[in-house]
Amino acid sequence: MFLTCRKKVDAKSCKKYAKFFKALRSASEFQKLAKIVAYLKEKTYNAQEGVLKEIFQCQPRY
Repeated sequence: MFLTCRKKVDAKSCKKYAKFFKALRSASEFQKLAKIVAYLKEKTYNAQEGVLKEIFQCQPRY
């Protein structure tokens, strides 16, 4: 039963998905999320609320 179910779209070769992920990468909300994750990963247990607020307000000091 599970062997008959296969992926029908190859995301690597589909231009529609490539365009979508390129647009997603340049979206400001996604960039903020990436900065927050990078900051939290680097400053584990030492993150400062002020720095996170600055990232949310698009004025990162980090």
